[in-house]
Amino acid sequence: MDVASNADEETPAAGASPKLVSRFRADTISIAACFVSHTCTFGPLACNGLYVPEFMQHFDISLSLSASIASVNMAANFFGSLLAGLLIPKLLSHRSVAALGAVLAMVGYVLGSMAQSVAQLYVAMTIIGGSLGAANLAGLTALNILVTPDRRARSVGLATCGSSLGAIVLPQVVTVLMKEHGWQFAMCSFGVVTAGVLLAISPAFTVDSVPAPSHANGKAARNTQVSSSVEPSDRQRRKFFFPCVNPAYLCWWCNMVVLFLGYHAPSLLMAHFVAEDLKGPPGLTALAFSLTGVASFACRMFLGPLTSRVGGTRRMHRLSQISVGLHIMAMPFCCQNAWSLMVWSLMLGFLNGPLIALVSVLLCELFGPEDLPLNHGFSRLGVGVGTICGPPLISLIVENVSFAAGMVVSGAAVCCGSVFLLLLPRFLPKASAAGEGKSDAPSPRVAPNKQQAVVSQEVDGAD
Repeated sequence: MDVASNADEETPAAGASPKLVSRFRADTISIAACFVSHTCTFGPLACNGLYVPEFMQHFDISLSLSASIASVNMAANFFGSLLAGLLIPKLLSHRSVAALGAVLAMVGYVLGSMAQSVAQLYVAMTIIGGSLGAANLAGLTALNILVTPDRRARSVGLATCGSSLGAIVLPQVVTVLMKEHGWQFAMCSFGVVTAGVLLAISPAFTVDSVPAPSHANGKAARNTQVSSSVEPSDRQRRKFFFPCVNPAYLCWWCNMVVLFLGYHAPSLLMAHFVAEDLKGPPGLTALAFSLTGVASFACRMFLGPLTSRVGGTRRMHRLSQISVGLHIMAMPFCCQNAWSLMVWSLMLGFLNGPLIALVSVLLCELFGPEDLPLNHGFSRLGVGVGTICGPPLISLIVENVSFAAGMVVSGAAVCCGSVFLLLLPRFLPKASAAGEGKSDAPSPRVAPNKQQAVVSQEVDGAD
């Protein structure tokens, strides 16, 4: 076929303009809904450090035990993501999981505000974290499927700005509520509002089609979507698998575990650091969290162009991870007063902006979008393992040695996780391993009728 005829086939017809407008609106709604979901599900993680001193005083417990309560909440967030990955899409839809997570989150918040013992608080924090993690994964994986591959980094970057906005606003709100009414009221009222918002946006996560399954030779799936008419037969052919059997995915999973042994420790222990070392007021901790959120928000707003400029999602992610680790190690030596803490918090936001935001994009790039819920769920299982073990251990180092020693260990863990990322390309197919830096290039446009024919041929060929 000559060039002229090929161009005619790939150029959308004049009547396709309304479809393009409709597609833009659908993408905008999906991004906005995922933005709000991140605000309500990941934003509260920035408030966990504010509860640590309150738990210590109310239940008369040690710093390490209080930090373990907060770390259980964070870990449950990621274990809940694994459960959502197992449920989506074979048992429940993205929309159903998001709505169910909203209801369970409200139950957990109410139970937490009524807790009379540490054991009851552990249970409530587990319910809160698990349900919010499930709701978050449902929205994020739906967004990765609904948008086109060349827009993933940009779309996910914008959507994950919601967690930055939550880190900006929610610590201030929780601080005021705890000051005026106590931590129980703050927890209960926040739960009711969160559930209502998450229920309202859950219809935006409706996914009518699934990505084409991987071919039998093990290569990554093409970034096309299969129409709903072939979806049931594909689902019947697919069986549950354990992602860590893949050596490349095992490297990724080990990186998540080691990274999150130290990632959350600074935020959980910052309130203690401000009170004991800097002798500052509680509002200083909330301000530091908010500044980190502002900087992270600014970084994620331009994550698409930044990723392209650096050379691709893999390179950007590695650079962010190593930079965050070194920055955490420098915290006790740089933060000698309130002003230096503010500067450090701003820099942390800029550096960690891409670290979490690019995870789903990387999983799509490395292992294909068709199994993203399961792959992302197991990835967050690794995050949960690191989160539930790391902060309590680092709290013990802070109590028995010094805060500086704890932060050095925390930052070193973040840096050491990147070793597994360097090993990962060795286990990828040559085409995927050589594709670093090219993942953000736009995919060629194909006319709708031609694309449907190509997908049909691929599905028939898979048989």
